[in-house]
Amino acid sequence: MIRKILSILLTAAVATACFEDKGNYNYHEIDRVTISGIDELYPKTAYVDVLTIEPEIRSVINASTYSFLWTIHKELTTSWGDYSSIKTDTIGTERILNYPVNRKSGRYTVILRVTNNESGLETYHTTTLEVTTQFSRGFYLLKDKQGATDLDIHLPGGEVIGDVLELSLGSPILEKPISLGLNPVYSYVNEKAAYEVASVLTLCTEQDVRILKIEDMSVIYDHVSMFFGEVPSDRPVYASFNTFGMLYMSSEGCFFSMQAPEWGMYGAGKFGYPAIVDDNGPDMGCSPNGNALNAASSFFFFDEKNGRFLQCDFNGGMHIYSDLNASNQPMPYNPNGITYKLKYLGLERITTAHYGYAVFEDPTLPGKHYLYNIYLSGWDYSNPILSVTTVPSGSLLNQATIMATNELTVRVIYFVTGNKLYMYDCSTNSEELLNLSGTAADEEITFVKNLYWTYSKEQAEYRMDHLVVATYKAGHYKVYLYNMTGGKPNGAPVKLLEGDGGRIRQVQYISPRMDSSTDMYYPLSNISF
Repeated sequence: MIRKILSILLTAAVATACFEDKGNYNYHEIDRVTISGIDELYPKTAYVDVLTIEPEIRSVINASTYSFLWTIHKELTTSWGDYSSIKTDTIGTERILNYPVNRKSGRYTVILRVTNNESGLETYHTTTLEVTTQFSRGFYLLKDKQGATDLDIHLPGGEVIGDVLELSLGSPILEKPISLGLNPVYSYVNEKAAYEVASVLTLCTEQDVRILKIEDMSVIYDHVSMFFGEVPSDRPVYASFNTFGMLYMSSEGCFFSMQAPEWGMYGAGKFGYPAIVDDNGPDMGCSPNGNALNAASSFFFFDEKNGRFLQCDFNGGMHIYSDLNASNQPMPYNPNGITYKLKYLGLERITTAHYGYAVFEDPTLPGKHYLYNIYLSGWDYSNPILSVTTVPSGSLLNQATIMATNELTVRVIYFVTGNKLYMYDCSTNSEELLNLSGTAADEEITFVKNLYWTYSKEQAEYRMDHLVVATYKAGHYKVYLYNMTGGKPNGAPVKLLEGDGGRIRQVQYISPRMDSSTDMYYPLSNISF
C-alpha cells in the first residue's frame, strides 16, 4: 500500500516538472487613445467655407507615433440604407483637417482614423458635416404677381432673395400659381445620363409645372419634359414626396414616379399614365380636388369627378373606400356618391392617429355647409367617415374664403371671413375671433397655415410650430409667424417676413435635415386657395 502511494506521488512530481511554466511575464501596457475637440455637427456653406478641425489626441504611451486618415461619405438617413453604395473619399492625412467644402448640399459623415504605428491599434471618431447653399435653408414664399408666379426666399440671417424665378430662369412664370410642394429625396437622370438625387421644390401653375433643384434653383423638368411619351392636356394641382416616389396630381388623375433612393431604388423622376383606381370594375379615373392630405404614408383627397374620397398609397396604388365599416355594417354617411362641393380638406395629427376635416357646401342651398370628420389610415379601406355635422346657420364659417387646420395641438379650423381671422372648434361647433397682434385692419389676409418643423435632432433655433398669416397692401406683403397657446396666436409675432411684388399664396420652410425619414415633422399636405 505504501509503495502505491509513493508511486502516485512520484508520478505527480514528474508530471508537474513536465509542465513547468516558462512564460514571459514582463507585461506592457497597451496604448489607449482618446480623441476629443471634435464637435458633433459642422454646418458649412458649399464652395465658400473650409472645414477646419483640430482634434486633441491623448494616449497612455505618449512616445507612440501615429498616422491620421480623414474620410468622408454621404450620410445614410435610414437604417435600411444601401450600405454597399457608400463611396468614401479621403480628405486629409494630417492631425489638423483643413478641407475646402466643395460638396453638393446634404449631410455627410466625416471619420477620423488614428493609427498607432508601433502596435497597429486603430481608433475612430465620427462627426457630421452639413453642407448647404444659400438656398438650402429658409422660408420659400410663393407669390401671385397679378397673375404671374415667382418665389421669394427669406434666409435665416434675415437676407431676402426676391423673385428667384426671374433671377434663375430669366422671367417669372406668366401664369397664376396653384401650389408649392417639396420632395427632399428626388431621384432623376441628369445630363450625364446618370442617376442623381436632389432636394426639390415642385411648383404648379395653371398649366405648367417646374421641378426645381433647391441647391441652385435650376429646372430639372417642366410640364412638357416630366412625362414619358405623350404629354397630357391637364390642369396641374399638386406634386410632392410620397414615401416610395413622387406623386403628381392633376385634373386627369394621380401620376406616380416610383423611386426611393435612400433604399437604393433610383428612378428617372418622370411620369407615365395616371394610376388606375382599383374599384373592382371599369376604371372611372379621378379628378383630385386641390386639397390633398399627406398622412399615414399615403395621400388622401376628394375625387371631384365621381364624388368620392380616394387614397393613393406609398407605392402609388389607388384605393376606393367601402360604404361599410370594418365589421361590414352600414354607416350613416358614405365616402362615395357625395354630391356636395368640397371647399376645404385639412389634416389633424395630434396623436399617432390621423384625421381629416372636410368642409362641403350644398350646391342646392348655397351657404349651407357640412363638416366631415374622416379617419385617415394607410391600411384600412373601410368607411372612414366618423361623423358629419351641419355647420350652424349663423356661423361665419359659412362665408369663409380661406381655411386651414391646426395640425399638431388642437382640433380647430382657422378661417377668414370679412378679412378677419377666426377659429372654429371642430368638437363644439363654436367659433371666436382671433387677435393678430401687429397687423393693420387694412391689410388683406391672403394665406393662413400651421407651419411646423419639429424634428428633435434639428438645431433648436430652427425648430418651430407657428400660426402663419400672410397679408398684402399696396404691393407689399407681410408674413407674420406667431407662437400659439391652445391654437391661438400668443402675443406679438416671433418673426416677420416682408417683401414686394405680389400676394403670398403658400409658405414652405426648407431645412437640409428634411428627408424621407423625417417627413412626419413638417407639413406636406396641400392647401388650395
